Amino acid sequence: MMAAESLWIEGWRTLLFALCGVHLLFVSAFWFGLGRLKRNRAAEQPSVSIVVPARDEEALLPRCIESLQRQEDYPADRIEIIVVDDRSTDTTAEIVRQYARHDPRVRLVRVDSNPKGYSPKKNAVDQGIAAATGELLFPIDADCEAHPRWLASMVGCFAPDVAMVSGFAELDRPNHSERTFIRIQSLELLSLFACAAGSTSIGWILASSGASQGYRRSTWDQIGGFGEIGPLVSGDDDLMVQRVARLGTGRIVFAAEPEARVLTEPMRTVRDFYRQRKRWGSKYTHHRHSYAAFLTLFYTFNLLLFFSPVLVVLAPGQALIPWVAALALKWGGELMLLRRAAIAFGRVDLLRYFPIWALLHVPYITWMGPASLFGKVVWKGRVHGTRSLMGDEEGRRAA
Repeated sequence: MMAAESLWIEGWRTLLFALCGVHLLFVSAFWFGLGRLKRNRAAEQPSVSIVVPARDEEALLPRCIESLQRQEDYPADRIEIIVVDDRSTDTTAEIVRQYARHDPRVRLVRVDSNPKGYSPKKNAVDQGIAAATGELLFPIDADCEAHPRWLASMVGCFAPDVAMVSGFAELDRPNHSERTFIRIQSLELLSLFACAAGSTSIGWILASSGASQGYRRSTWDQIGGFGEIGPLVSGDDDLMVQRVARLGTGRIVFAAEPEARVLTEPMRTVRDFYRQRKRWGSKYTHHRHSYAAFLTLFYTFNLLLFFSPVLVVLAPGQALIPWVAALALKWGGELMLLRRAAIAFGRVDLLRYFPIWALLHVPYITWMGPASLFGKVVWKGRVHGTRSLMGDEEGRRAA
């Protein structure tokens, strides 16, 4: 019996450190990639269309529009701001009309219906792009506030062979007084951008952000827009950049300029945070195979760490040290990655929250993994399935 138990624990230990090694290999690759980020300065300043899909955004939309109107170091006559009202029930449309009266660059597009089985947000972006005239397209969320040089910095990355550019988004400003809950969210978001920027830099295209990205109109036309990812509730960012990488003909780069950033709204409650992350995770089964494999290994490692205390209680002499060592290696590697990302994006202030983030990370990943694959997704007052989108006739309002 003792020999069988020892053999079982030895198998657990081997698997634990094998997964830990793979995890550190990926972390090291992202760390290396972050070190290769380069600032770009393309000379051309083509016409651009900024597309803002909006649904019930009366509270935050003025901040977004005004930040886009204040863009610096870019010809004003080459910018158009298209706000797409996705059947809002508040004063979103009237707010856009007010800005349009004083600024001809601002235009309103109304969405009257949504094709059955198609994502409302992607449909709104589709409608905005259909009305756009710019050579470069920049979808941006309505709750974002763009840095004054966001557009100039993003466009500067469009060398002739570049098809798409991803930028940085943050939930708060450095050293700004915010609740600890929001600061931890900011650090968690920084970890996602560390992976996205690092992987993009080494040519492994994994992720982007719908809050800060842009692509050529020719690229959009070439790949047929959102295509097969249109029915998914999420994916206008990660799945879109993967689609461009698979079907497009140009490079994809991550903007290293510190000004290529937007400020977006954090989740104020744990419930809203859970709903947002559930929506983000719902696209897991639609990722490219290499990224899905990475996520599976990442989740399995965290799952094993989460349940390992059971073995520590049953066999502390054999299990405690390996478990603590694996945790220490995980935390050490992630701290190195986050430190490099914090320096690159000017968010060193967030590193003080790393101990709390590290303690919460394993149970958070363990819970959100399966939670993202089942049940319903609530977004903008609508309830959707995690695997696909129901059309207007089939959808139902959130409680």
